Amino acid sequence: MSSASNDPEGAAPEDPLKWGESPELYLSYGTVSLAGRRPELTDAVAAERSFTVLSPPMGLDYFAVVDGRHLGAAVAERLPSRLGKAIAEQVEGELLSESPRFLAASRDDVAAWWRAAIEEAFRVVHGEVAGEGGAPVVPTALVALVMDKYFVVASSGGAKAVLCRGGEHVQLTPDPERMPPPPAVIPELDVVAVERKDRDEFLILASGGLWGAVSTESACAFVRRRLGEKTSRIAVPWEAPPVDAGVSATLLARELAEKAVHAGSQGNVSVAIVLFSDFWAQFERVPTGDE
Repeated sequence: MSSASNDPEGAAPEDPLKWGESPELYLSYGTVSLAGRRPELTDAVAAERSFTVLSPPMGLDYFAVVDGRHLGAAVAERLPSRLGKAIAEQVEGELLSESPRFLAASRDDVAAWWRAAIEEAFRVVHGEVAGEGGAPVVPTALVALVMDKYFVVASSGGAKAVLCRGGEHVQLTPDPERMPPPPAVIPELDVVAVERKDRDEFLILASGGLWGAVSTESACAFVRRRLGEKTSRIAVPWEAPPVDAGVSATLLARELAEKAVHAGSQGNVSVAIVLFSDFWAQFERVPTGDE
C-alpha cells in the first residue's frame, strides 16, 4: 500500500515505513543443524524475518533452536515453526490493543510481558504435541526475538545465547547445569530483554551440543577471528584465515558447529549466528588517485 505526499514544495520528509517493510535490524544471519555423533538429527533451528502479520512497521524477527530428542526427528523438525506461530499469535493479539505492553519503556515490563507470552506459546505447543500422541515431555528451546531497540531471549533448557559486545562475551542465559531437566510440565522460562548498543557485534544461539564442547569465550573468539578481528585476550584452538564480506553467516555457523563436533561433542549441534556489525568496513581499502 502506498500513499501520495501532501507536503508543499520543498524538502520532502523521510518516508515512514510501509506495510510489508521493516527496519534493517542486522547485517545478516546464518543457521545450521548437524547430527554430529548421534544417529538421528532431533535438533532443529529456524529463522524468520517479520514473522507476524502486523510486525513489519516495527521490525520483529524470530530465531529458535529446539532440542526435541525425546520426541523424535519428525516432530522436532516442526517444533520451531509451531513455536514461532504460537508466539506470533500472542504478538498479534497484543498489537491490536490500544497500548501494546511489549513497547513499554521499562525493560522489566518488556521482559515480563514476553515471559507471559512465550510461556503461553509453550503451553499451546505442548498441548498440540501431547494431543498428537507425543511423549509427555516439553522440548528444550531457545528463542530470540530481534527488534529495532532491543532483543528478547527466552530459554528453557540446555541451549544458550551469548552476545559479543565490544569484544567481550556476554552470556544471556543460565548455564545448563543450573537448570533442571525438562519435566512433563512447562518449566519456568528464563527471559531477558536486552537493550541494543552500537557496540553489539553478533549474537550466537546454540544447542547444548555446542556448549558441551566449546566455551562461550572460545565461540565468540572463533567467530571474531574468522571475521578478521584480533582476539589477543582469548586463545582459539583452531587457526583459520578470516572470511571476507562475500562469505555468508551460514558458513560461520557451520564452521562453529563443526568445531564442536571436532572437539568431541556427543550430541546434535545447532547454531544460529546474527551479525550486527559490519566487520569488513574497517578493512576496506580507500583507492588512491593512481588507481
